[in-house]
Amino acid sequence: MSTGRLNGMALDPLTLQYRKYYLVSFWVETLIYGGYVFLFGIAMNVLRRKDEIKSFSFRFQNACHIIMFFLISIHNCTNVFRMIHAYAEVPLTDRSPAAPVNYIRKCSNWDCYMFMVISALLTWTGEILLIYRCFLVWQRSRRIVILPCILFLISVGTTIFGLYWFQHPFDIPYPKAQYALGMPFPIGLAQGVLTTGLIAYRIWKQHRQTVRAGAYLQSNGGALSLLAVFRILVESAMIWTSEVLITTILFYLRHPAVVIVQHATIPSIGIVFSLITVRAHVAREEAARVVTPSYVRSHPRTLTAPSFTPASWLDHGSSEDYYSSFAIHVASLS
Repeated sequence: MSTGRLNGMALDPLTLQYRKYYLVSFWVETLIYGGYVFLFGIAMNVLRRKDEIKSFSFRFQNACHIIMFFLISIHNCTNVFRMIHAYAEVPLTDRSPAAPVNYIRKCSNWDCYMFMVISALLTWTGEILLIYRCFLVWQRSRRIVILPCILFLISVGTTIFGLYWFQHPFDIPYPKAQYALGMPFPIGLAQGVLTTGLIAYRIWKQHRQTVRAGAYLQSNGGALSLLAVFRILVESAMIWTSEVLITTILFYLRHPAVVIVQHATIPSIGIVFSLITVRAHVAREEAARVVTPSYVRSHPRTLTAPSFTPASWLDHGSSEDYYSSFAIHVASLS
């Protein structure tokens, strides 16, 4: 987001680019939001059937899901309003080609500033949820989340500075402020890669341990394998990570197409977390249908009930239950 004003009555290439890209960003966000609403509904239906609904972990993560949904919905509604106003009403009083773009980029307008505020709140919510999941997967180790927490605090500080600067752009010259304004993007990228990497590494490490211990559930096992959990988490997280990477590159290249990716990122954040919940549920259901009677008789304690109740590994249960329950609980993170 920039406060730079486009001048002149001629439809120069930069003005034309921004006029096109803002329209594209509107349609991209709206289309992705439609898919997110559908996916969110499925995720909520899955979550309401979980047996651990009274646990703090479940309630906290479920609250994050709901908060993200409301923030994304508010942003989409605001985006519809600002696009209609910019392209249908503003030209009635200002016929310059840059008028719609100038309105959208004017941070003193409440709808423009709303985009930045919601984007910040949504990013913080997603990062908090990622850090909390990392904290759970590493058996509530505070040491492992120290660096992610530091990155989160830096991200919050630089984002608050940006929110202040866009409302008071003359207090600090742009050449001095531009470095801080661009910091949330690479920090967010580092945060996502670090937390997802820590979670993925923990799962992969546990997979290797279960293989060596002989407790790994093969393809016909009844529980969701650690490799399946690893794949679901990494593939889903790549959506958000890829968008943040593209945003960072386009921002520092000063390319107008950055607005398209920024708008797409808003509903995509919610999609990532809902997608993990839905894919894990589908995978567990498929795994439960292929349980063989012989495996059940041979390993009666490595399978959970059909409801897939919370695993004991967070409560430091017996080592016999630990390996099989790890995969189920990680996949159940909602």
